[in-house]
Amino acid sequence: MKTTVVGSYPKIPNRPRPAKYRMAIARLQEGKITPEELKEIENEVTVEAIQELVGTGLDIVNDGMIRWEDNQTPFAKGLEGFEIGGLIRYFDTNTYYRQPIAVAPIRFKQPITVHDFKFAKAKSTKPVKPLVTGPYTLARLSENRHYGKFSDFACDLARALREELLALEGAGAEMVQIDEPAILRCPQDAALFTEIIRALVQGVKCPIVLQTYFADAIPLWPTMTALPVGWLGIDLATNPVTWKLVNGWQGGLCLGLVDARNTRMEDFKSFRPKVEKLLSAYGNDRLMLSPSASLEFLPRERAEEKLKRMVAFATEFNKDSSVSNDRVA
Repeated sequence: MKTTVVGSYPKIPNRPRPAKYRMAIARLQEGKITPEELKEIENEVTVEAIQELVGTGLDIVNDGMIRWEDNQTPFAKGLEGFEIGGLIRYFDTNTYYRQPIAVAPIRFKQPITVHDFKFAKAKSTKPVKPLVTGPYTLARLSENRHYGKFSDFACDLARALREELLALEGAGAEMVQIDEPAILRCPQDAALFTEIIRALVQGVKCPIVLQTYFADAIPLWPTMTALPVGWLGIDLATNPVTWKLVNGWQGGLCLGLVDARNTRMEDFKSFRPKVEKLLSAYGNDRLMLSPSASLEFLPRERAEEKLKRMVAFATEFNKDSSVSNDRVA
């Protein structure tokens, strides 16, 4: 049973040490450093985040998404057809993002995340999982000034982002995370969502983790389990009742055990009976443990500690399972 991280790692440390990234942005705005110098500092902070994530013991990491302003802007800037609008609230969080505005047909221009993925892969001793914001969520979080129908907008996004997945696969990605939290709030779009995801992953061979969070997955579970993806990521902190539903699925499960929106530390002992039950149905190779969502909402050291405790739980669990299997043999 492996462990992974879901989204952004907090950019700014909270124990006494230099907040290099925050200071660099301020210096750029004051004209004291160049954009090129900021990129060098982004590289340094990205390496620092990767090293911290690897240091927690995670089996699969990402680059901390240090360079990302938010989950939408990199793709809005990288695809044809978008302009960047003003700040708007991101779901029900206390963070904001610059809303993409579709003003022309959405088309793929060139790889958006491949350079960052290659950089992270070269700096990490663990496998790196890149992230792509899903077409449905990107469409829902954007303003549409071009398309007559939302479905046309979302389907064009799916076709464009498919090229990004193929580019990541070509760059050596062994697994890619697709974030689709918005669909959980719109279960009436289940049929459209199925069409969009099928178009997105057509011809993509590397395993895809379809990641959802911030809402209850129960209404969409029949739809999700019929999708052509290898893994489903679910937020178990939002509604613990979801534990009872995660069955009847032939792929892998990424279990969002760690509450990414609460500083309170988890009691992992309480998870053990539930994980054991899933283990009997799925096996070690089809279960991963993760935070429920991006860790950017937590203080950095608290996020790091939560990951360490999750890894310790998985390590102990795997050890006990191995001993139990040896006894049976």
